[in-house]
Amino acid sequence: IPSALGNTPFTIELWVTPRSLDNWRQVFALGNTTRGVDNTGGMNTKGLLCTFRMGGSPYSISYNAANATGGNANWPIGNSELTANREYHIAFTVTPRGGNAATVTAYVRDMTTGSVRTRTDNVTDWTTTQIDQANFWLGHSHWNDGDPAANYNEVRVWNDALSAEALALSARKGADA
Repeated sequence: IPSALGNTPFTIELWVTPRSLDNWRQVFALGNTTRGVDNTGGMNTKGLLCTFRMGGSPYSISYNAANATGGNANWPIGNSELTANREYHIAFTVTPRGGNAATVTAYVRDMTTGSVRTRTDNVTDWTTTQIDQANFWLGHSHWNDGDPAANYNEVRVWNDALSAEALALSARKGADA
């Protein structure tokens, strides 16, 4: 998806309702594995993924800029877990910073309470042109994590890093707007 844009910003935005919150179930996975799609090998290229519930503590939604400098790091978004059977508006913006670096900002909005959690990280040796786009999976993983029980209302990919204000407006308007 983003590599066709060159080294430009992009946003992944979706409305999703997790039906259960098992560890490591993927919201989405963007990347590739040469070990097949049988969930046995993990991601061996640069990618971006999001899990409903990170294993260990805190049990929080998290994301991973796969194979950036420092290896795979799972970064929690907030410090509490999601609630099953509740819709969330989840968005990721990726903005190149020059050289081999990017800024990743994650937004998770609880559509019932309106509460928002965010996280911004500067990631090195990881840019939009380096992301392997062989797979953009919803609810599927490059690891042997199993698929989540979740309902996806809408998924959007933008060729720009939307602002926090634009994402808040989009969330208020809702899916199908």
